[in-house]
Amino acid sequence: MTNLVRRLITVSVLSALVLSAAAPANASLKHGKRFVPARVHHAKLPVHHVLGASVVPGTPTNFVAAAGDQQAIFSWSEVSGATRYVVMLQPNNASCVTLITTCAVRGLVNGTSYSATVVAVNSAGRSAASAARTVTPVASSPNAPRAVSAITFGLHARVTWLPVTGLSSPVTSYTATSTPGALTCTSATPTCVISELEAGTSYTFTVTATNAVGTSPDSTPSAAITILDRPDSPTNITLAPSPDSIGVSWDAPASDGGSAIDSYKATAYLASSGAPVAHCRISGATACEIAGLSTATSYVVRVMAHNTVGYSIASSTAGPVLTGYNPPGQPLSVNVLGA
Repeated sequence: MTNLVRRLITVSVLSALVLSAAAPANASLKHGKRFVPARVHHAKLPVHHVLGASVVPGTPTNFVAAAGDQQAIFSWSEVSGATRYVVMLQPNNASCVTLITTCAVRGLVNGTSYSATVVAVNSAGRSAASAARTVTPVASSPNAPRAVSAITFGLHARVTWLPVTGLSSPVTSYTATSTPGALTCTSATPTCVISELEAGTSYTFTVTATNAVGTSPDSTPSAAITILDRPDSPTNITLAPSPDSIGVSWDAPASDGGSAIDSYKATAYLASSGAPVAHCRISGATACEIAGLSTATSYVVRVMAHNTVGYSIASSTAGPVLTGYNPPGQPLSVNVLGA
């Protein structure tokens, strides 16, 4: 720092100083001008404040090293006046520079021991190195898979997730598990199907990843899904034939598939050929009449239930039943021949 700069800095702090002039008798003349000696009172500012100098930071303390898979993670206590920190490793001279009190050095060799130190840095220089720590990276089991989701089809759920990567020991399998029921599926790829789920039940799913070292913790559960399926078939079909129609009634299915039944369909088939002939459809009831049938014809009937997923399997066959004859009408008049 030049003398001129020192003087300018010193002048900038004169407001903190108290100046007093000596007696005029002590004044002297030089080049026709009077110069008065001055005394400075209470000038107690440290030199580095006056000159604007900085101090080298102290040595970091509480230096901790944690081994990871092909990496090491370090932390330490904050040092006053430090603007950054540098962690250095031997024997490979790897390092990391950070503004905070933690950093990770990656690309290390599993099974190799490294000696690490940390220094604090500012504009005045570097601190002394911290106490050394030894760390040996090791292969690790996977982290939990992320972004687990599921979709339903019938009584099945397809579960998907993001693959776990970046390990020295790659993932060999994933396992998805349902809650409730603890039903599982296992796959080498990031998707699998869980079957035999129950209609009307809400499920969530978690996933684990496994490699040669071990198995990850469970993932965060997926969003809940409710299993929906077609209804079961109606039962106890009863037929009541008339000359040109058949009245049909039935019992509701044991299961609606997790979605309310919105209608039923009863279909009449020719008993001789099995060809469908006519049907009736109804909502909110368990009976309807199939009209438009032929007299004195044999029919069988099957009934299906419907919900938002679709139609159930047709019920067991009811019948055959024979539609009746229409009786002849009453004669309008009687003529007696030969009377």
